[in-house]
Order: sequence, then C-alpha cells, then structure tokens
Amino acid sequence: MRFVRRSGGQPSGSRSKPEESDGSSGNPDFVRVAVRLGRMIESDTADPADIEDCAVVVDVSEQDPSRADEMYRRAIEADPGSIANLVNYAVFILTTSEDIEVAERCLRKATEIAPDDVEALSVYAHILAEHRHDSAGAIALLDRAFAAGADNSDKLLSDNLRLYADLLLESRSDVQGADTYFRRAIDARPTDPDNLLAYADFLRSVGSDPIGAETYERRAAEVREFNKQLAASFKRFMS
Repeated sequence: MRFVRRSGGQPSGSRSKPEESDGSSGNPDFVRVAVRLGRMIESDTADPADIEDCAVVVDVSEQDPSRADEMYRRAIEADPGSIANLVNYAVFILTTSEDIEVAERCLRKATEIAPDDVEALSVYAHILAEHRHDSAGAIALLDRAFAAGADNSDKLLSDNLRLYADLLLESRSDVQGADTYFRRAIDARPTDPDNLLAYADFLRSVGSDPIGAETYERRAAEVREFNKQLAASFKRFMS
C-alpha cells in the first residue's frame, strides 16, 4: 500500500509518502519552514501542533530519518491523543524501519481513541493483511473504514477496495465478491494503473476473461506512459 499522511489531524490534508512527494526537500520555502519550526522546537516555544508539523516536514524532506523519528516521538509525548501524530508515526515507521510492533501499537491506540478514523483503520488493516496475514482482522477493519467512509479520499478508498478484493479471493475463494470489489476500486480511481493491473491479474487467475485482462493491461500501460510524459514535462517546466 502507498500510504498517505495527513497534517493537523485532518484527513483532507493528506500527504503522499516520501517516494511519492514532489521534491519538496529542494524547495527553498519548504526548507525555510523546516528551519523556522526547528528553531521554535529548540527554543521550547513550540506548541504540540508545531512539533507535529516539524515532524512531518522533516519526514517528507527525507533528509534526516533519525531526526524525524525524534520529532514524532516528541509530538506524541506532547499530545498523546492526537490521531494525526499516531497515524503519521505509524506510516513513518512502516516506510523506514518496518518495525511492525511499534506501528501496530500506534494504530491500535489511534483506533481506540477514534474508532471511526478512516486512515487509522485503513493503515491498520493493511498491516494485518500484509504483515500479520490476518485476513479476518483486516476485513473487519476495512468494513469499519467503509462504514465510516465519509472522509475517504479516492486514493485511500481504491486501495482499500483493492485489498478487500484480494482478501475475499484469498481467504474465502469468493470470486464474485472479489470481482465486485476490484470493479469498485476501478470506479473510484479509473486511471490508477495499480487497480487496472490488479483486475487484469484477477481475470487471468480465474480464467474468466483473458481478452478483458489484455484490455486492462493495455489501459494500465497507457496510463503509465502518460504519467511518465507528464512528469517529464513538469520537470522541464520547473528547470
């Protein structure tokens, strides 16, 4: 899963994980924000929200993982009830050290504080599915995320739908249910190549529609080529 990260406890302010970032670490304004926040932290004039912002800035900049880890720990110490801090730190741990115990502990606490928090439930479900191989637990968390889904972003929703389809197929051999959820994932994000390729793989694995599988693979290749050209154009524009 390509995790999202939020700022200030608001799901609508989701951030991409570092490898999906836009090169902010080289942006002078971004660097100035990091320096300003760092000075506030060191002078003990920062409130918990400032510490949280500093942790996210240092994390996304990819410049100093150990410093980001320290800031996340300080942010959680300053505001142990912040769902954003707990989810952000769990995502950070998963993408750096892969310390599943720590990440799971943060997410368990987050879901205890806010049982309907979509991001906490979603990240926790992916941990259970991908690291704990607990399909039943992951499905239960995703059911809760769908039920509380008013805050779902298209990306988060499609990732959850795709995972749900995989779990139905692997743990219950529910081909019809898996087909439904793969299609719902594509409906949520029609141009996401991960969705298109996952459905193509599904169609091939169950042998139901090899021609359809080729169609979805071709669509995924077209999307990736378009995204590649778009990124190259943006890079030229910014240089």
